[in-house]
Amino acid sequence: MDGNKGITKFEFYLNLLLLRKRRCLTLKIAIMAYKISEECIACGICIDECPVDAISEGGIYKIDADLCTDCGSCAEVCPVECISIDE
Repeated sequence: MDGNKGITKFEFYLNLLLLRKRRCLTLKIAIMAYKISEECIACGICIDECPVDAISEGGIYKIDADLCTDCGSCAEVCPVECISIDE
């Protein structure tokens, strides 16, 4: 990312995630990760969009709630709209 002293996009989002989790623990705010429903067709589009590699492949893809930064990039590109916030 330009202007961020040479850190990669992954490092930027990882630092953002760590700061956000620290703030949420201090303020006792729940982080809402995204989830993938059974309608998933395993097309792989969401994997390429996730900036922190929180999505793993399988019959139905899964999002690691500990890594998810709640950016919504995966949900925006899902062709079957099977990705939503896990409340």
